Amino acid sequence: MNHADMFAPLYQLRDVESRRSSTWDRSGKNQDWVMIQPGETAEVLDEAGAGCVRHLYWTYIY
Repeated sequence: MNHADMFAPLYQLRDVESRRSSTWDRSGKNQDWVMIQPGETAEVLDEAGAGCVRHLYWTYIY
């Protein structure tokens, strides 16, 4: 495979829709996080149909 073939899918148009989900501070402050206690759950994205998660980022507070 040459380099042109390897990168071709990056710039080809596809019939897809992208979605993005993120926390954001609805009070206008800089408190952009979700605390999840042991045993609790948090929904990060609710979209119909199949999909692929391409990026997930989280930090730990000790």
